[in-house]
Amino acid sequence: MTEEGPRLNPVQASLRLALELIAWAAPAWWAASLFEGTVASWIAGAVGLLVPMAMWVTFNVPGDPSRSGAAPVPVSGRVRLLVEAIVFAGGAGALVGVGRWGAALVFIALVAFHTASYRERVRWLLAR
Repeated sequence: MTEEGPRLNPVQASLRLALELIAWAAPAWWAASLFEGTVASWIAGAVGLLVPMAMWVTFNVPGDPSRSGAAPVPVSGRVRLLVEAIVFAGGAGALVGVGRWGAALVFIALVAFHTASYRERVRWLLAR
């Protein structure tokens, strides 16, 4: 049985949800923009949405309450932090790709703020 990690307060949980949604939606926007005006834009947008979403929900640390505690593919805390970094970086890169530099910078700042203000989870993950 795995020890459960630290819980998010409601404000942190809301911020995390918003960051996750942006990290999933931005790659879809970018991918769809590559084929603007064609059926391929819909396919690219769907793939751009599903890839980061699948990474996010699949690779989890057992007992992590920020991820419901369930782990379809159990991974170490370091791997989970790497998955999160890849998905968040992909979201920021996608915002840059559609010309939203300012939004990308704000997004990066909010990810950094969220991570820094939730150090207990980072420490918990690094110990797993």
